Amino acid sequence: MPFEEEVRQLELTAREQLQAAWRIHVARVEEQLQRGWPEHIEQIVSERFTGLASLLQQSAARTRREITEHFNQTARRLRLAEQPSEWRAILQESAAPFCARVGVFEISDPEIAQAPAVATLVHTRETTVALRTRGELGPRITAQFGESPSATSFLFPIFSNGTIQAILYAEQGDSGLDRNALELLATLASDTLPAPPSPLPREPSLSSGLIQLQPLSASSHGLASLASSSGTPSSPTATTASVSSTQMPLAGPDEELDLRARRFARVRIAEMRLYDSAAVRHGREIRNLYGVLRSKIDSARQEFQQEFLQRSPFIADYFHQELVRTLANNDEQLLGADYPGPLR
Repeated sequence: MPFEEEVRQLELTAREQLQAAWRIHVARVEEQLQRGWPEHIEQIVSERFTGLASLLQQSAARTRREITEHFNQTARRLRLAEQPSEWRAILQESAAPFCARVGVFEISDPEIAQAPAVATLVHTRETTVALRTRGELGPRITAQFGESPSATSFLFPIFSNGTIQAILYAEQGDSGLDRNALELLATLASDTLPAPPSPLPREPSLSSGLIQLQPLSASSHGLASLASSSGTPSSPTATTASVSSTQMPLAGPDEELDLRARRFARVRIAEMRLYDSAAVRHGREIRNLYGVLRSKIDSARQEFQQEFLQRSPFIADYFHQELVRTLANNDEQLLGADYPGPLR
C-alpha cells in the first residue's frame, strides 16, 4: 500500500475514534445531568420555598405586631383623652384605615337618636347595617356624609356603663370594610368617653363674696368682752374667723396649665408602664423603682418642674402623686430610699 494511502487511512481512523470518544463523553455528561437534575431541582425548590416561608412568617409577625400596637396605642389614647372632641378625633383616626369614611356621633343628639337605623341599634345593641339614606340615618348623618340609596353603612355601638352612649359610623369603599377591626375599636372605646367639661364657677358678687366675721363668744371661751367700755365695737383685729383649707378650683390661665400638668403626669407614668413594663415589675420586686427607672423619672421630673411648677405657684406636684399612686401602687416605699421626694 502506498505511503499516502496509509496516512489517509490513519487520518480516517483517528477521526472516527475522536468522534466516538466525543459521543461517549456526551453520553456520560447527559447521563450525569439526567441523574443529578432531579436532585438539583429538589434542592433549589426546597431552598427557595424555605426562604419564602421564613419571609412570610417574619412578615406575618411584623403585621401582627403593628396591628396589636395600633389597637394598644388607641386604647391608651382613648383612656387618656380629657375632652369629648379629642376622644372623637382619636377614634376616627384609628378607624380610618379599616373603612372608606368614618364618623363618631353621640346618642345625646336628638337628631341622631331619632334616626330609624340608630333606634334599631339601640334596641338590638348590635352592629347595624343600613342604607345611606335620610330615611334610615336621619338628617344629621346624611348632612355630613350625603345620601346614596345603593350604598350601605355600618353603625357600631359604643357603651358606657351598659348604655349606648355613642355610635361609630363607617362606610364600605372599593377596598371593603374590616368589620372585625371596627367592632374591636368600638369595644375599646366603650367606657372611655370623657364627661363634658363642667362650667367654670361664677365669680361671686361683692355682696355674696364677703366673709362674715363672727366674734368669739366670751362666755364659751372664757375670754374678756371685746367691746370697749364706751360700747363701741372693738378693733377688727380682735375678731377671729375660720378659714377653710380646701383648695379652690383654679381659674383662667392657671386652670388650663393645671389640666395640662395633670395630663402630663398621667401620660408619662403610662408610658413607663407601657414601654418599660419589665423594668417596672423588677423595680417593684426589689422595692426600688427610682433606682431602676432613675433616668426616665429624673427627666420627667425636670420637665414637669420647668413646664409647670416654675410657671405657677398654684400647681401641685401631680407627677409625684401619679408616680406614687400608679407606678408604686400607693406605696411610696416602693420608690426606694434614693428617691428625692416631691418637687413641691
